[in-house]
Amino acid sequence: MDLRERLGFVDNNVWLWGRVGAQAWWDARQARGALARDPDRFAEVKVFCNFIGYPRSGHSVVSSILDAHQAAVFSHRLDALGHLKAGVAPEAVFHMIARNAERFARDGRKLTAYAYPVPGQHQGRGGRPTVIGDQEAKWATLRLSRDPELLARARFRHAPRLAFIHVVRNPFDNIATLANRTQSALESAMETYFQLCAGVERVKARYPEQVLDIRHEELVAAPRAQIRRLGEFLGLTVDEPYLEACAGLVYPAASQSRASRSWSGALVRDVEQRAGRHPHLAGYAYDR
Repeated sequence: MDLRERLGFVDNNVWLWGRVGAQAWWDARQARGALARDPDRFAEVKVFCNFIGYPRSGHSVVSSILDAHQAAVFSHRLDALGHLKAGVAPEAVFHMIARNAERFARDGRKLTAYAYPVPGQHQGRGGRPTVIGDQEAKWATLRLSRDPELLARARFRHAPRLAFIHVVRNPFDNIATLANRTQSALESAMETYFQLCAGVERVKARYPEQVLDIRHEELVAAPRAQIRRLGEFLGLTVDEPYLEACAGLVYPAASQSRASRSWSGALVRDVEQRAGRHPHLAGYAYDR
């Protein structure tokens, strides 16, 4: 890749996190008043869902599909568990999730070179949701890996069921995209990736019946079937208009970003060997 191509991959991570962080700070301070005016806004929440896994796996498209459902609200890059850990009350975090989703929808759910609006559906307009959650997978994985009882300590008013969505893609594509976006070496991106793999395994051990694996490649190949799986897992009714609109959001082919970098034979073997230790990566290889 030449310099121009590499610069095209550079992530705007600092700017995104800075903007979301400033907005979250304001929303946290407005939460008490908002909840006092409407104390039952989140009384119908039955599921609190967090994504776990790795950046650049397809979380944005999956969370955008879920946020399009009339009974669901999903924030983008909020780091909801970070706010819970900092002592923000769960209902206030729910308020922050809803405000984040409203803003993201108002901006066309645009992120870097991609946008994830679902026309004619309910993005940013969750009303009184039964499912609420956050798309930020990396930090959720690290926080739960380091503090497995974080959610157990949270004082939820209505005790929602905890659920986790784990979006998986070919590790070579994931590692290459991580390296491109952070302008780092493949070896460094590989270490980050497998650190998060280990974190996912710890979350699964703590919540063995509450994690849904979604393969990005299967979502691309059969979006309707995977969207139905998501709805069933979260207790959401999936009707035909919603299914049709959301299936249209999914790109027709999975990007094979592994081809954007040069891989040594030793590095390919190392990734394949380490991937073999994680059941959720079964069947993946550099050439498939």
